Amino acid sequence: MSCEEYCCPAEFDESEPMRKMFIGQIPKDATDEEVKEVFADCGDIEEVTVVRKEGKPAQQQPAKIFGFVLFKKCDSVDEALKKRPFKVKGAELQVKRAVAKDDQSDTAHYKTKKIFFANLTPETTEEMVKEYIEKRHPPQFGKIEEITIVKKKEGEGHKGFGFLMCEHEDLADRISIGDRKCKIDPNSPKQQEFKKARPSEQKGGFGGRGGRGGGFSQRGGHQHQGYGGGYGAGGYGAGGYGAGYGAPQWGGYGGYGGYGGYGGYGGYGY
Repeated sequence: MSCEEYCCPAEFDESEPMRKMFIGQIPKDATDEEVKEVFADCGDIEEVTVVRKEGKPAQQQPAKIFGFVLFKKCDSVDEALKKRPFKVKGAELQVKRAVAKDDQSDTAHYKTKKIFFANLTPETTEEMVKEYIEKRHPPQFGKIEEITIVKKKEGEGHKGFGFLMCEHEDLADRISIGDRKCKIDPNSPKQQEFKKARPSEQKGGFGGRGGRGGGFSQRGGHQHQGYGGGYGAGGYGAGGYGAGYGAPQWGGYGGYGGYGGYGGYGGYGY
């Protein structure tokens, strides 16, 4: 593939989180060398680390054995993930992109295919979001199946946030780490943000009840009132998405209780 179609963003190759893969479920009797050997043909590797933490028998805590593979290139992680399963001594390893140490969002470790994005400018369209994402996260690493920007109640313009559905969890990990802070429009005065969405509490689709929120978020010396109650099912509630909004394709998304708080999403400070 030529760079006119896709070239890995330079900042991805410079970012350690984008080049790091987590290894879990390592057998107790596996040596460090045996673990390293499993990933020998997965691309240029900078370092493989195996961490062994002793358990606490008195508290019935077993020993923890896990590790990390740090590649020299971001895309080597995605290529490695496509080669699963990896096995050591007959046991299948758990492998996924490692979560950045400085990512304090409460959904960072979730397993999900859904991404929540926010702080969009009024001019941002779903097509612009799709184009931006696919230039940085190409279809060979997973496809974007659906993008929805939440519209205002009167049907004109949008609320500045939305959701996208990824083909699989690996792509959601890649986007939420690589574009946690970004600019879809390079001329935008503010940054956009992609985060893993909170899992639905209802079976099927995007259903869920409203989350906590409302109130205020204070960050950077500015105070903003949040939209309370989460994005639920039914109709916009007073003071926020308490009763939710009838959006069949997305059901009701709970937990985004404040534009400046988003419920369980901490304070974005918008």
